[in-house]
Amino acid sequence: MTKGSRTRTGFSARYFEIDAPLWPRLISVFLIFVFCLSISFPPLLAGSAEAGVETRSTDEKQTSPLLHQILQAISKPDKSAEIYSAFTAKIQNEVSSDELHAYCDLLHQALAGPVTAFSKLSTLEYESLRTKVLKENPAWSTILDSSQLYWIESNRGKKTRRALLALEQKSGTEVLNRAFIREILDLNSYANLYFTSIRDRNTDALANLLYSELDDKNLRRRKAEKSLAYYESKIDLEQSTTYILRPDALVIAYGLKDEASDEDGDDSAESWPTRDEHQIYFIRNGRDIFVRDPIGAGDYPELSQLEARSGRRYSIEEIFRDPEILINSEKLKAQALDLESHEDFKTIYEEGIDRFEYYSSPGISLGLSVNREGGRSLLFVSLNPTPNNVFQNPELLNLEDRAAVLERFPFADVSKYSLEVKTGIYLLFHFTEEDKTKSYAYYSEQWNRYSASFIAHLSEFESFERK
Repeated sequence: MTKGSRTRTGFSARYFEIDAPLWPRLISVFLIFVFCLSISFPPLLAGSAEAGVETRSTDEKQTSPLLHQILQAISKPDKSAEIYSAFTAKIQNEVSSDELHAYCDLLHQALAGPVTAFSKLSTLEYESLRTKVLKENPAWSTILDSSQLYWIESNRGKKTRRALLALEQKSGTEVLNRAFIREILDLNSYANLYFTSIRDRNTDALANLLYSELDDKNLRRRKAEKSLAYYESKIDLEQSTTYILRPDALVIAYGLKDEASDEDGDDSAESWPTRDEHQIYFIRNGRDIFVRDPIGAGDYPELSQLEARSGRRYSIEEIFRDPEILINSEKLKAQALDLESHEDFKTIYEEGIDRFEYYSSPGISLGLSVNREGGRSLLFVSLNPTPNNVFQNPELLNLEDRAAVLERFPFADVSKYSLEVKTGIYLLFHFTEEDKTKSYAYYSEQWNRYSASFIAHLSEFESFERK
């Protein structure tokens, strides 16, 4: 949120020194003031002070009439038609009255109430958003560059909900961003179809809508059946929160059954859901929309054991808690890494990491981070899935290709083949270009933070960088 003075939007009064009687002049000023308001806003809009909307910026460009009209329509979607009728023909040419109502109603639901504050995105926030959107939708460059983006907020007690709003300049006139609105409504329509198929328990419809990396009819149906069973037993479809509402991404979370909600928590939009919610991602890639609904995410206790050829078994939790157990007992060889030559070394060092260590033996390798106090944290354990290796997880020996992995774990593709084996410990599959299972690695959440720096030193570990 852009920092600055927190002042109410609207017109400010000026102070005049006058010698003549005061009342006639005050009445005249008041009548002129009312007349100006009636021109600038439709009857509903008597300035933002009436709506209780605040701005966190002193930039006068934020007080455009169109922006205030849209804020009012979001706060009171049932008045959107009345507000739309006050638009100029140029603004009306961008969106229809029905589109405005649907868009404002959607934002009202996402905010769970009327707009109470707004601000422009900071330069850093805009660049971050631009990078995310253009990653899968490069054609959006021109649209984003011509838009002015705002955060809009709704506050309910200790909770703050936030969403994006986009206006656009066309030939010197501020208008609604047609593409921005229509892409969001398109994503929402897809989401409605998806949740309708779940509520109606329509297996065939759901099978066609959900995400599947392999377009296999039987696999899709298995996913649909498992999804319906999961929603019936776990998900409360009466409790939903919209976390992200952008043209390229819609993230909706539903509450879990028999889970107490945290009334004092912060469920700000554009943040991430908690573990007490089930989140569904609707992602746009060009003209296609993909649903990522991570059914079955959670613990896989059968995957949490490693077996050495000697017959000794190691618990994954035990190894991550104390990697010395594996390093010493199996006599793994160390390989030094020259971190100081890497461009990120200064940043890593400032975070307390002194060095990385790499240990290997035929079929297995380990990566660790070491802090300046000498404390060591295991980043990953990588294995090759062949019976002749020193270490194996017997449960994974028969998963020879991508199809076999999906047969065993139907929703592995939703999480990019990363399964949470235990809290904070994940198993990641990596495949060859021919979709054969090349290797798999157990990794910690810390690996996500330092993987790029580690990979810079060991090219063979590029496979474990999550794209």
